[in-house]
Amino acid sequence: MKKYVTFLLFILSLSLYSQTRKIGTDTLELAKPALKVFADTSFQANLKANYCVELDASASVDPMVPDLQYNWTIDRVHKKKGLKVDHCFTEFGNHLVALSIYDPKINQMVLNDTVFNISVPSALRFKKGGFYKILNTVTFSASDYTVSDGAFLLWNFGDGNYSSGTLVRNVYYDEGIYDVKLYELEYTSDSTVRVIQAVKDIVRIETNR
Repeated sequence: MKKYVTFLLFILSLSLYSQTRKIGTDTLELAKPALKVFADTSFQANLKANYCVELDASASVDPMVPDLQYNWTIDRVHKKKGLKVDHCFTEFGNHLVALSIYDPKINQMVLNDTVFNISVPSALRFKKGGFYKILNTVTFSASDYTVSDGAFLLWNFGDGNYSSGTLVRNVYYDEGIYDVKLYELEYTSDSTVRVIQAVKDIVRIETNR
């Protein structure tokens, strides 16, 4: 019965993660020099990101009226004051920002709750899952991330295997702790490859397959 269940899970994993593909040899060989020179200190940790932005109303400053007060309302909840303010969102995507400008000299609003829709891009992060205990098969997903135009994702699973795509899987055949690295790369004008950014995490495999 256990073998039967294992077989079914294996078939399920194949169907769910059919988007996984091994990266082409030529592309991998082209990318390896860029991966080698990318410093370990440049990796981001695969942790929940804070999506921080600066809201700047300096383009609206009237030199004839320098003492205006700027009041921001972010996502209808967070209130801040200042010509420029910083705010960190907990999620990427679309957010509402309202700006009111008050002139204390005339005790009057010169701009009242003008609403802007700002789009905060996703950060390069990935999720881990899969059948660790049964098949040593780990799934990796970066589906929330929007890849830059002309760029591609490259996974280094830490066991000598590589893959590309936003939804991938890897089978680990030995116990151990593996450094998993996800790179966003782009082709340059001189036909080489450059690392835009990268993130890394570990996977702990405790049972032999």
